[in-house]
Amino acid sequence: MDRDAIVARFFNKEGGAVWAYSESECFLCLTPLTPDNLTREHIFPKWLLKRHHLWDKSMTLMNGTLIKYRQLTIPCCLECNGTHLSQMENEVRTAFDAGYQAVKEMNRNVLFSWLAKIFYGLLVKERHSLLDLRNQSGDKILGDDDLNRFAMHHLLMQTVRGDVNWHSPNGENPWSIFVLECQTSDEEPSLNFDYIDENTIPFLAIRSGDVAVVASLQDWGYLENSLALKHMVAAQQLKLHPFQFKEIALVSCYASLVFFENRRFVLAVGEQQTAILPLPLPSPIAMNIEDPQLLYLAPTLAMHLQTPLDHVTDGKRVLTTLAEPDGTPWVLDWDGTSNFPMLTIHGLDTDPTRLP
Repeated sequence: MDRDAIVARFFNKEGGAVWAYSESECFLCLTPLTPDNLTREHIFPKWLLKRHHLWDKSMTLMNGTLIKYRQLTIPCCLECNGTHLSQMENEVRTAFDAGYQAVKEMNRNVLFSWLAKIFYGLLVKERHSLLDLRNQSGDKILGDDDLNRFAMHHLLMQTVRGDVNWHSPNGENPWSIFVLECQTSDEEPSLNFDYIDENTIPFLAIRSGDVAVVASLQDWGYLENSLALKHMVAAQQLKLHPFQFKEIALVSCYASLVFFENRRFVLAVGEQQTAILPLPLPSPIAMNIEDPQLLYLAPTLAMHLQTPLDHVTDGKRVLTTLAEPDGTPWVLDWDGTSNFPMLTIHGLDTDPTRLP
């Protein structure tokens, strides 16, 4: 399907027609699939699954069912899979093979496209997966409306095909992408992998080896350039413990949720490309290490750290594994095993939040 048709379909300009998602179309360019051009794109690339011994391990879908990572594939046309996505994947793999510094220095357009494909690919997979496996004719986990909310995200993904560009008055890209350094395990490759996302906004965080990437994929640089997020300042000075990766991912996700609904755009459709222009952003605010509004995060943080809720909050503030209240980073040493230390919290009136 050509660029103009994608723009028209995504923004309901074909006589108000509703976009009906189909497994018989390429997830990226929406080209109808036939036996001659049908391929399956792995959402998490095969090189990543092999690196972390995830091929036969399982991920939990939104309905609570488990699916093996190797089964996380989506329909894709031969051109997108064999040309555009393949070139992108080779560049990403080369950088991750080289490690943290190489990923930090890689082309952000390419890294954005890779992350955007993983995030959107999981949504597409759930759109085509049964809510109840016992009812083969029943509803899917997600519906058309769920994917329609990510029309802008899908439009931005067309940059990998060269069909879309963006323009911002201040030169921002659509994303805030942070590449962070991590501690690693020699014990078990799967301990060097984590994935966190948020299915209501385009946000994800992934840890692979000594590299972590935390990405708000459609905030037009707000987290990266405008938000005074002391958690991220600390994280950028550390080699992250797995707990610290999870915390910085969740705090960044929360910050993205707070500001995402304020995003506004203008589309300019030209003869050769569609341009996306963001409208002015709201005024920046600061988010401190021990900000009471982060109480919202406490249950999710406790779940990800696999510890009781009262180990991460006293009801007033939330424990941080990243830094002192003044922002001084904490170093957490990891022995590379799955036996992570149990977190504790002390009264904030007498003693700062600490780890044993």
